[in-house]
Amino acid sequence: MGGSAEGKGAGAKASDYSVLRKVLRLIVDDIDEHSPQDVAYAYSGYAPLSIRVVQSVLLKRYLATLTRASAGVVQQAKVAEEGVGASLGVKAGFKPFEDALRNVKGPSVEIEQGNEGKEGKDRERAKAILKGSGTSAGKHKEKEKVTLVVFVGGVCHAEVAACRFVAGQLEKEGRARRIVVLTTSMISGDRMVGAAVQRQDSGNDNTNGKP
Repeated sequence: MGGSAEGKGAGAKASDYSVLRKVLRLIVDDIDEHSPQDVAYAYSGYAPLSIRVVQSVLLKRYLATLTRASAGVVQQAKVAEEGVGASLGVKAGFKPFEDALRNVKGPSVEIEQGNEGKEGKDRERAKAILKGSGTSAGKHKEKEKVTLVVFVGGVCHAEVAACRFVAGQLEKEGRARRIVVLTTSMISGDRMVGAAVQRQDSGNDNTNGKP
């Protein structure tokens, strides 16, 4: 099981968007909003970096093809994606996009969870609940694969829509998976503007010597 704080390393001060824009193709010009083919439709041509990270784990071949990667990278993506899908024990993580993701601020972490002890049992019980096998109805249906995507600090509605689009892509490929979004808050334009105005008012009060 892998996770990411998005990573160039703990010492990185800022994400290198000039590199990321090219290697992950964050800008897509040919967007058909009526019949979208990529998550970039959610922002009329801009693919959220957060969703490209999700695709680097779940849609490796698609992302490698979209970014016009070399034949070698496309093959690596194919092997990693098929290995995980077939439960062959392949530790795919962010392969073959690790080099690209090193340009993202913060450390990148991959954790393989075991099933030993109480923590392992609790984890299996939680997975069973998420997959619906904790109910009588769930026991009769095929186990549903679930991916939990966590946004710390907030997420906007367009990113949630993009996650739904990724789930749709997986379903079209015959690899249906439920994507569950967990976030600390929902971000909207009004909320962002309100926070900025609030900070400005607070700064003016301090300048005038008010508490």
